[in-house]
Amino acid sequence: MKSFRLTSKLKTFFQFSKKAYKFNNIQLKNLHQLYSPISTKSSCSGFFIGKDSVALSKALSFCENSKSFILGTQIHGYIIKLGFSSDVFVSNNLIKFYAKGAVLRCGLNVFDGMPERNVVSWTLMVCGAIHCEEVELGLEVFLEMIRNGFVPNEFGLGSVMKACGNSVEGRVFGLCVHCFALKIGMERNPFVGCSVLSFYAKLGDIGAAERVFESLEEVDVGCWNAMIGGYAQCGYGFEAIVTASLMRRKGIFMDKYTFINVIQGCSLLGDLNFGRQIHGLIIRSELELSAPVMNALMDMYFKNGGMKSGLVVFKKMHDRDVVTWNTVFGSFSQHEDPKDIASLFHSFLLTSMRPNHITFSILFRECGKLLNLDLGLQFCCLALHFGLFDEANITSALINMFSRCGKMEMAHLVFKSKVSENIIIWNELISGYKLNCCDAEALKTFYDLLQLGVEANEYTFSNVLETCSRSENQLMNRQIHGVAFKSGFASHGYVCSSLIKGYIKFGLLDDSLKVFNMLDRPDMAAWGTMISAFVHQGWDCEAIRSLNLLIEAGEKPDEFILGSILSSCAGTVAYCQTKSVHSLIIKLGFEGHVFVASAVLDAYAKCGDIQSAKMAFNQSCKSSDVVIYNAMIIAYAHHGRVVEALDT
Repeated sequence: MKSFRLTSKLKTFFQFSKKAYKFNNIQLKNLHQLYSPISTKSSCSGFFIGKDSVALSKALSFCENSKSFILGTQIHGYIIKLGFSSDVFVSNNLIKFYAKGAVLRCGLNVFDGMPERNVVSWTLMVCGAIHCEEVELGLEVFLEMIRNGFVPNEFGLGSVMKACGNSVEGRVFGLCVHCFALKIGMERNPFVGCSVLSFYAKLGDIGAAERVFESLEEVDVGCWNAMIGGYAQCGYGFEAIVTASLMRRKGIFMDKYTFINVIQGCSLLGDLNFGRQIHGLIIRSELELSAPVMNALMDMYFKNGGMKSGLVVFKKMHDRDVVTWNTVFGSFSQHEDPKDIASLFHSFLLTSMRPNHITFSILFRECGKLLNLDLGLQFCCLALHFGLFDEANITSALINMFSRCGKMEMAHLVFKSKVSENIIIWNELISGYKLNCCDAEALKTFYDLLQLGVEANEYTFSNVLETCSRSENQLMNRQIHGVAFKSGFASHGYVCSSLIKGYIKFGLLDDSLKVFNMLDRPDMAAWGTMISAFVHQGWDCEAIRSLNLLIEAGEKPDEFILGSILSSCAGTVAYCQTKSVHSLIIKLGFEGHVFVASAVLDAYAKCGDIQSAKMAFNQSCKSSDVVIYNAMIIAYAHHGRVVEALDT
């Protein structure tokens, strides 16, 4: 076997782990003395009768499954006493036991002391490090494994791809690992293919994910789930439902993960009819007792206006967990009575379940939406009582609540009490100042952030740029643009949208176009921002030209872009353009969308064609939305048709 040359970083980690835990042979033998092998009281005493590697490994598996760390260390001592510490099979099981128990340093000690290692030893160490969220260490061990002449198996490659997809820094590394998998002929393995597919979905490259899915020879339920989940993650709700339907037609069993991903697709699509059909399939598949599935189903109902259906699901659930209650707490944003939230929280406490930091984070934000500071302060006392006040998302939610209630002094006090480099907390304070029109304070907070060396992200720059735009501070806008460019965020979607809006508001059309052209492939948000900004500034010709460029680029405008264009047509009384845009809307299938339908109706009415407006109303009034009726009443009123307005 080739010698294992540790990098300085790994050596430091090993040395630190030895000093921190000091599980040397003598101490483990002392731990062993606490346990008598002959005792009949222990449920795993039978494992010690056979002094062989299989029996010892079974004992470690028992400790792993029962999450008994102390008993596992005693067995480790027994292994050393019997002289099995150099046995590769037993050492591998020890690494697995420590990694699964999130005691990575002990596993590293075992790994470091192994005279011989096989591919399983390396794989367990890589997977263990990633499982314990030591991603950088896991990737470094993976590289050392390859340098020492070992070919990674599907589990090692799959774990590394998963880790790379979860971090921005690891994405380039992930592309290299995919190339390596192609080189060694592992790309078509279902487990590796699944991980590669998920990696590209997290990058937002759904086309690459589809190509990986199509190249797989053996497509199991995990691969189908990864593809459905990838569509849902990238915002392709309809494609997620179609893929699930195809999976069902092929006779592949749909498990709980399939349903969770499909429900997410239904939620994105906003179609309760699809959701109810999936609900029927869940009942038929006898998955009503699965808490994660029912939680996802509830969330889908709540997000798409099916409050009653969601509450029915909640009441019928037998095994509720904290996630179940958190989902219900998050559904009360449209309720004006805070008594409902207080009553529900009281019922939750009666179940003897302990609220977590997510529970209070949701409750604080709900109190902020309801502008109910009194209830929020009561929840604040409870969070303090449960010892959750130091959590970053609690601090962020508190700042949000105080900001929404207009109490920026209190928001600032919460911020000062938590000296943190967490950018989410800084963003929340800047957003709060922006919400309360405290532009100078928002810019001062951003300046303090830079002075302290806290790394800003795209949301930071987006908020500050919008503040500059509103305060009409053109010089500051350019300076922040420079900082964003230097930080590598100038071409990010959110930042570009804020820059485009700002430059158009300042009347700098050329600068806004330069920012827009910096994007390699503008998304719908960037196109929408550009067109909407043109419309609001009265540059209607530029808005129409942008729509034509979007279509020429092979993109399909969404409902917001179409609504903006129709507002432009209505403002300039452009009848021919209204008819052309209406034809495009029918072709794209947006005529039933409330926002678009009301804009079509309004445009026709302002162009003087009340009959076409009435036709558009008749086609869309089946949705029974008050916005459609309001638009028609206003159209009749503007045309002096009082009787028709009253009838409507």
